[in-house]
Amino acid sequence: MEYMMAPTHLMLAFGTYFSSIGEDWYLWIRVT
Repeated sequence: MEYMMAPTHLMLAFGTYFSSIGEDWYLWIRVT
């Protein structure tokens, strides 16, 4: 079970990271 949870936590971490910078990234593209 732990082995199956690892990928989930990893994807969740990346999802949270990208969602947090999503707005800044979008604005950066618009400005550039």
